[in-house]
Amino acid sequence: MENRSYLKKIESINRLNGILTGIIIGCIVGILLMAAVLWMGDNSSFLTLSLVIWGSVMVTSILVNLFIASSRSRGVRRRIASLETTVSQPFEKTSFRRVSDEVLLGGDWLVCHNGYDYRFWTREIISRIEVRQQKQSSDKGILEIHVKGYQVVEEVPVTSAEKVRNVLNAWLSGTFTA
Repeated sequence: MENRSYLKKIESINRLNGILTGIIIGCIVGILLMAAVLWMGDNSSFLTLSLVIWGSVMVTSILVNLFIASSRSRGVRRRIASLETTVSQPFEKTSFRRVSDEVLLGGDWLVCHNGYDYRFWTREIISRIEVRQQKQSSDKGILEIHVKGYQVVEEVPVTSAEKVRNVLNAWLSGTFTA
């Protein structure tokens, strides 16, 4: 991995997603407004009003989506901070190894992501891990994470189910280091 921490990378991805989502929403509104201008005919005052509305919607949309991205990043930071009491190395100083498209391992840390949803565990809080394949002909599966003290099993869809099963079981037993 590069020099910056994985947490900074997650925050950067969230921020970029917020900006792009805001721009897309603004562009859709702009297209609708321009269609309305074309439908209304030659009316320069409506065109000016449409441009003002479009600019306001674009800026507001970007700001709202940046706020949502910031909130998502704060949730990630809180989860990491709560788990750092169970590990010897802080998340910020951990190097991660990709096990599959969704699963990363780093020392005592397990990170799973699905799109922009990031989930974190440490070896200390996991009681066991199971991976079920969805079909015999496919290597896609469901990673089931059993957390100590909780009855609810957390499920994450994964690719490379067999590899994930082998690596995570070795990691959980302490015979594998990332």
